[in-house]
Amino acid sequence: MQQYLLILKVRKSAPNLKDTHYGVSPQYPKEILEKRRKLVPLMKAAKSRNQKAYISWDKLYIDGKLHEITAETQGADGPSPDAGGSI
Repeated sequence: MQQYLLILKVRKSAPNLKDTHYGVSPQYPKEILEKRRKLVPLMKAAKSRNQKAYISWDKLYIDGKLHEITAETQGADGPSPDAGGSI
């Protein structure tokens, strides 16, 4: 419990680091980071279409709906920003 409270304290203090060379960001396991890297182009494409999009842990939500990477949305070069996903 104390570890969790310490993490919360550090994250709440993050705005104090604005305009400095330091920052605070969560550390994710390697597998989660790989999934997030694949989701970022899709999230940016959705935002460019004025859709509300965000990544939570390793899941992408577009307009409040879970967006999953499928074979159609991810080609050999990675995810296609214009491709739709399954819900």
